Amino acid sequence: MVAGNLHKARHYSKDIRICHDAPEFFLDNYGHIYDATSGEWVPFRLWRAQLQALERVVDHRLVVILHARQVGVTWLVLGYALWLMLFRPGATVLLFSRRGDEAIDLLKHRLRGMYDRLPDWLKVGSIEVDNEREWRLGNGSRALAVPTMAGASYTASLVIVDEADLVPDLGRLMGAVKPMIDGGGKMILLSRADKTQPLSVFKRVYAGAKEGKTGWLGLFLPWKARPGRDEDWYEVQKADILERTGSLDELHEQYPSRDVEALSPPTLDKRIAPEWLQECYVEAAPLSLAGVPHAPAIPGLVVYALPQPMHDYVIGADPAEGTLDFDGFDQTAQHFSRGHVVRLQCAQAPERFLLQRETLPGVPGVFDCHGCFQSCCSG
Repeated sequence: MVAGNLHKARHYSKDIRICHDAPEFFLDNYGHIYDATSGEWVPFRLWRAQLQALERVVDHRLVVILHARQVGVTWLVLGYALWLMLFRPGATVLLFSRRGDEAIDLLKHRLRGMYDRLPDWLKVGSIEVDNEREWRLGNGSRALAVPTMAGASYTASLVIVDEADLVPDLGRLMGAVKPMIDGGGKMILLSRADKTQPLSVFKRVYAGAKEGKTGWLGLFLPWKARPGRDEDWYEVQKADILERTGSLDELHEQYPSRDVEALSPPTLDKRIAPEWLQECYVEAAPLSLAGVPHAPAIPGLVVYALPQPMHDYVIGADPAEGTLDFDGFDQTAQHFSRGHVVRLQCAQAPERFLLQRETLPGVPGVFDCHGCFQSCCSG
């Protein structure tokens, strides 16, 4: 880097070398963040959870971060972006958020504000471009606040998508941005959960990362990642939200303790509490039906346990509210004597499923008031 004050740069050459190799040292010793409570910029002292997250971000190209509110994740990734721009000349950082004005705030207020509070000997010699959409340093590095519908022509060193679970059409954005980092750049998706979209692209990316199915690294920062928050603080938030809303959905969205709380859909209008499901849930991989004699060729069928002869089962069906404009149709078979559940998921029209069921001889069944086909069978 080119120092703005060469005499001081020589004096602090040891710190400059350490900063060059260690973004955590750079941020913890020279970073500043804006504290909304005091209305002032304060030193950025990394919390333990932030330090651990930063270490993982540095070591991985694709990172998706699910987090509680106010645990400093946005400041953390912007601090990493600033380090990249200063110590890796020629870096290009693209900043996205759910709205264009929020992306501009990331650039003009946060990123630029962190830079302005660095000592002179850590700054570059000049700033070539400085407006609300682009900030270009004299060492060739630049940061851009990019509208979510643009950016396909850039080659990026780092892409940051803030509030990713709230970004409209995140899948399209990722499809446009991913080729821009294929030359070795990084992408970071970070967001609190949006419970109105339980099957959102962000949640699917995070779930795939946690299951090890993709090249993404999934990180979760709970409410307690912020020092000063204890169980008493949490109980106050819980009581307030429960009194106002009648459920814990908002608590699990804003201040989750576990990622499963953040990822689960709203529960206020559900008949079965998610806590009951978690108590009996055991994760299992679906079975391969290859080589299974007489295995049904039903599109979208998922089987977790094969039926056993001379055992009783009860089957229930969810016809997707009994309407035809739906995405899928679920049936669940339960082992009657042992309480084991075998889930059969079929992505096909309900009339096709019911016709198939009606063609099976000797299978008694009734339709309930919701149009569900309830069938009891043995063997």
